[in-house]
Amino acid sequence: AEQRILTRVKHADSQLQEAHAVINELSERLKRARYESQALREEARIGANARLSLKSQLAAERNRANRLEAQAAQGFKVIKIFASEQGDEDMEIANKKPPPLVFKARWLSKDKAKTVDTVQLIKVIFKLQYSGNYGEGIRLVGGHEGLGNWSLDESIQLAWRPGDQWVSEPLELPVDGIFVYKYVVCHDGDANYPLHWQTGNNQVLALCREDAPQVVVHDNWKGDPSMAFTCRPDGTQIVQ
Repeated sequence: AEQRILTRVKHADSQLQEAHAVINELSERLKRARYESQALREEARIGANARLSLKSQLAAERNRANRLEAQAAQGFKVIKIFASEQGDEDMEIANKKPPPLVFKARWLSKDKAKTVDTVQLIKVIFKLQYSGNYGEGIRLVGGHEGLGNWSLDESIQLAWRPGDQWVSEPLELPVDGIFVYKYVVCHDGDANYPLHWQTGNNQVLALCREDAPQVVVHDNWKGDPSMAFTCRPDGTQIVQ
């Protein structure tokens, strides 16, 4: 009888251990489910922001197209002024890419000519302080075509530098623009395998003419604007 009782006790202990193992496994699954749920909510929020940004850009592009159509209807053409305002030194720049800095151009019609400025482009380098795990890479994506138009396939890959700094190549963005963007951790930096998005609100960058010709943007993974700043490549002219 004693042996039978001991056998039953051992069997009960074994079942209890199995039950604990099942409970632990279910607890881990619950944690993963909660994490995935949070990630999905974050992606949904970012997607909503992206849609608003795209609508705003679409409206701006439509207004720009309407202005260009009105100018084309009046028979305007743009020519570059190289050395002076004299016509003998003018050269047509149709079908040519404008230089990164501002240049003067003349809009000619049958009645009169006037001088206007083209869009000025500024070279921007993005830097992010992030200490991640082995095999992770950082990509940047935002609501401008130069930042991928919120498409991970067109996003910008950042390169790791000592000190857990992730740095982009210089990107050309138009002056007087406001750019909304976010960082994404991807497996091996592959856009097809995103792991998680940067925490906090979307990052916002406003460029002005004083930032030309090049500016460096320093961001943090928390998305805290009080810790972000811009400066010159040599570290001078810091603006928070």
